[in-house]
Amino acid sequence: MSSHSVSDTLTKAAGNRKEARHGTAALVIGHCAGLMDITTLPIWVGIVLIGQLALDPQRAGFLLTLFLGSVVLSSLCIAPKLSRLNRKRIASAAYAVAGMAFASMPSVSGSYTLLASAHVVAGLAVGCGLSIVHGTMGSTANPHRTAAMAFSSLSLLSILVMATLPPLVGKNGPNIFFYTMSGIMFTAALAALLAFPKVARAIQHDQSKLAKLPTRVWFGIAGVSLLMVSHSMVFGFIERVGGWHGFSAAQITTVLVISGFVNLVPVALSSLLERRLPASGVVIAGPLIQATAAVAVTQFSGYGVYIVATSVLIAVVTFTHVFAFGVLARLDPSGRVVAATPVMVMAGSATGPLLGGVLALHVGYGSLGWAALVLGLLSALCFRLGTRKA
Repeated sequence: MSSHSVSDTLTKAAGNRKEARHGTAALVIGHCAGLMDITTLPIWVGIVLIGQLALDPQRAGFLLTLFLGSVVLSSLCIAPKLSRLNRKRIASAAYAVAGMAFASMPSVSGSYTLLASAHVVAGLAVGCGLSIVHGTMGSTANPHRTAAMAFSSLSLLSILVMATLPPLVGKNGPNIFFYTMSGIMFTAALAALLAFPKVARAIQHDQSKLAKLPTRVWFGIAGVSLLMVSHSMVFGFIERVGGWHGFSAAQITTVLVISGFVNLVPVALSSLLERRLPASGVVIAGPLIQATAAVAVTQFSGYGVYIVATSVLIAVVTFTHVFAFGVLARLDPSGRVVAATPVMVMAGSATGPLLGGVLALHVGYGSLGWAALVLGLLSALCFRLGTRKA
């Protein structure tokens, strides 16, 4: 081989690596934007909708249910068609529409109907973009590692958001929250437009890959959904629970920031322990630990318990989700299941805020912990059935 051929080969390889890095970065940014709604639940529900816009817990929870339900509906439509779509164009357009929807919310916040409509539009757009991002992540060389990288970045961004947004909202009003979410969505749109990985659209499909999904996969999907019902039901009202226990706004903000830092540890460990921990054991234990933390944070009023339990609530769901993502990606090589990750995550998350709001309004915040315990047991059972023969 001539020196010119060697040089051309090395240059091409370096270019491919650079393109792959940029593509991964675009996926990570899209992941962070798409799941920022889950991260900001305490701010969105407790501080903005209830604290600033004076909605009762049930009406505030219903707005989040509309948003997250729209994410589910959109993802259900997009995921089966993933292999035939121009992912770059659609993902960038979807996040741009989400950005515009969030930017419109300050001007319509005086009307519950218009605000609800804006939440629906934003949810449909986010579901489309996130479904494409997760489907593409599932086809990378190592989906588990890519997911761990994405969740690590989400944790870092969450720390910044949790540290800065609550005091800004308290000082400047709810609009700063909506504009921040809009900016995050527009950033994801730009990243997708400039660097989304090139994926060829499939003209003909391998029938073996499009075969009927095994029953155990459906149990895994149910396990993730139930885990997210429990998480969003408790975490969405964690700021209100803190106030119910008598903690100040500064104390609650401190806990949210601490929990963000704590979350960096399990995210990093999820990558390091990929081949050292049995994935089946992790996904079964995760919901049980999360349920225990939910009972603790709602039944005990000590500030130390509030700090530890809130941190565990976030950390465990992230750690479990990374392992569940890797398991489902291996069980279904076609990528259909991981492309439907928004359906699994948001179907659960869509139910949680409304369920939590109804329980909080009619029974009290203490009931959230016991409901989470039931959901945790059901989630663990589903994961046990889903991984039994894997």
